[in-house]
Order: sequence, then structure tokens, then C-alpha cells
Amino acid sequence: MEQYEAVMEQYIERYPEKSPGMWGLTAAESALVEAHKNDRNPPADVREIIAYIQQAKNGKLLRVVKSLEHLEAFLAQSSNICNLDLSRLDFSSEKGKKILGGIEEFADSVVWPTKMAQERAEMLERAKDPGLGVRALHRRGWTGKGVSVAIIDQPLLIEHPEYAGRVRYYREIGFSEYTRETGKTHKQASYHGPAVASLSVGKECGTAPGADLVFVATHNWLPVPAGVTGRDSTYECASIRHVLELNRTLPESEKIRCLSCSFGRNDDYKYEERQALFKQAEEEGIMVFGGYYPSTIGRLICGLERDVAKTDEVSAYCPEREWGKRNHLLIPEHQRAFAAASGGYIYGEKGGYSWTCPYMAGVVACALQAYPDFARQKGWPDKMWAEMWNTGVSLDKKDKTASRVINPPGLVDRMLELKRAKGKTLAAALSARKRQRS
Repeated sequence: MEQYEAVMEQYIERYPEKSPGMWGLTAAESALVEAHKNDRNPPADVREIIAYIQQAKNGKLLRVVKSLEHLEAFLAQSSNICNLDLSRLDFSSEKGKKILGGIEEFADSVVWPTKMAQERAEMLERAKDPGLGVRALHRRGWTGKGVSVAIIDQPLLIEHPEYAGRVRYYREIGFSEYTRETGKTHKQASYHGPAVASLSVGKECGTAPGADLVFVATHNWLPVPAGVTGRDSTYECASIRHVLELNRTLPESEKIRCLSCSFGRNDDYKYEERQALFKQAEEEGIMVFGGYYPSTIGRLICGLERDVAKTDEVSAYCPEREWGKRNHLLIPEHQRAFAAASGGYIYGEKGGYSWTCPYMAGVVACALQAYPDFARQKGWPDKMWAEMWNTGVSLDKKDKTASRVINPPGLVDRMLELKRAKGKTLAAALSARKRQRS
């Protein structure tokens, strides 16, 4: 059962909230494999399932779904699907439409019925667009070029074509300790790591496809002390320290300017230590996004749902929650496509807070490309937050408390305006000195 141990056990135990259903297993098949996972010589049908899992994991096999009922069995396990051949199904009935509506994520490895294939492919392709004028910024040359963005997250598929050319540094922290303490190994790449990397510096999905990526992979899987309801952030803290130590060795022109951390709650083990490290990062000139850091949470970030057919129009977006309509900076979160650990892409109808952090980091990278000296001011992260709010598009211009949608082109234009103003001030000062000398 070594193959099973290397594939299924890691998945089930590392991601208990997920399900092996995403590999195309029904609940009965998953239960069968689970029942025989310790067998030295499992039954032939179990060996067949295990072989399928390995091939599906590597994107080399599609499982034919023969009926809507068969698909329902998969969806009972997970609303995320990949490596399934659905070409024989008819979704035109009320039942079919209901089942289709229950699919929250699908990979580009899914084969759809012929009459749906193009529509689904276009849906995924449109969802790669970060929206809100980001691609127009890229066409103007503002891609985050020359700016370094750091991400701390789960293991990365380094060679994914979406961001392979942007990975400047990669390091894994805490995995040998995890193996030593638990006897388990970790997967080569996770679901989460490739996703956040692509949403920040990806060439199709990212807000800053020209930025350099510093990626530190870690985990929070160790058992926590009694009474702790959150997760263990021991290696998250170690990863932040590593980023700080690395940054101190870099020349000014290569300094890390943004740190995206799509993890953390205020009840995590070592939460206070992690917050202190984030504060230290900002004091050393790195703007922090996520990690339940007050600088992010204090701005009351809220995610946006959108109509992907009108992805650049602010009117196509709406806050995912009612409370997000007041005093929030709104960031696209749902209806996004992103890099998958298989090497392809995934469309997600529902996103999460995790997707907002790399999005913002990329937008700020573009802004700093336009005005690099902005990040050389003391306390610049707070000033950048103010500019992000001031340039945001209000949901209701008559209401001063109305939330604002992040405005990437507006932020870059504001940086250019500040840069010109500084240039004029310097020119005036030089002119005054010349007059004094004469």
C-alpha cells in the first residue's frame, strides 16, 4: 500500500476539510480504500482504485461519468471536480441544471458535453483576467517589473508555466520537522500555493506579471497545545523571519516590497509572535497583506463577486456580504481562475480571503514600478493604504461611509502624479540653489 500512503493519506490527513472526491472517487470507493489502507495485499478492486488515483493525480487519466446520478456521487464528496469525462451527460433537465449549479470549481482537465465545452472553456479563460483595468495597465507597461513580491504559503509547483519565469527564490521551511514529528511526508505541490502565486505574478491570472517572486513554502499542520482553537503558526513565524533575513542581504534595488500571507486567525498558536514579526516587516519597508495582521484587517477588506463577462466594469462587481457595503476596501475574490498543482488551471465560482492578498500585493507592485521612491519613505505601507482608499471607486458617492472598489489604474496614475510632483519640487529646489550661488 505504499502508493496509497504516498497519495491518499497525505491528502486526507493534510486537508481533512477536502475530499478525495476531487480525484473522481465516489463516497463508496473512498470508504473502500480507507477500509483497506493498512492491508499489505489489498483486494484487486482497491488496487485498481489506487492506480487510478495516482494517474489522476498526475493528470494522465480521465474517469468517465456515465450518468447524472454517478456525478452526484462525486459531488456528494466534493463540489470541486477534475479529471472527469462528463461528455456523455445531459444537463438540460431541471435535475441536470441543479447538479451543474452545485459544481463550485472545475479544472481544465474536465471534459464537458460538446455543446457546453466552448462555453466552459471561455468561462475559465475570462476568469483568468484580474479585472478592474489591470490588463489595460499591463498594456501600458505597468506590470510590477523590477519589484519583488514575497509570498508565504503551501508548497509551489515551481515549473508551472503561469509563473515559472517569475520565481526568483524558493525555499521550504518546516517540512523535515513535520516528517520527523509525524512520520508523514508532504506533497510536492499544494492546491493553495500555485493558486496564490498565479493570482499575484501569473502571466495570465496575475495583477503583476512582471514582478519577481520570492516564495517560501511552509505549513501549519502540527498539533496545537490544549485550549488553542486555531492552528500552529510556528513555521509561519520561521518563514517570516527567513524573508526578513533574506531581505536584509539584498541591495536596495532588489528589496522585497510586498509580503502576501493568505493564512492566519487571531486564535492561532503563536499569534502574537507572528503579529510582532509582521510589524517588524513593515518597519523594515515591507508592506504586509493578510496573516490577520491589523494593517490588513484594520482596513476591513471584503471580497467581491463579479460578472466575468464585464470584468473591467465596477458595476459588474458587488460585495459578497451585506456588511461589506460600508467602510470596506473591496477586492475581487470570486469567479477567478488560477494555476493548479497539476500544471493546468482551475475555475472557482467561490473564492476566499486568500485570493485578495496576492491580488493586492500585485497591484501595489505595479504602483511601485511607477514610483519606486514611494517605498523609500518611512511608514510607506500606511501611506499606500491611504492612496488605495482614496483612489478607490465608491459604491455610493453620496455616502461617505460607502465601501470602495480597489482601482488599480487609479492607484498607478496617482503614483505617477506624486512622482511628477516630487520631480517639480526637486527641480525648483535646484533652481533656487543656482540663483543663490549666482
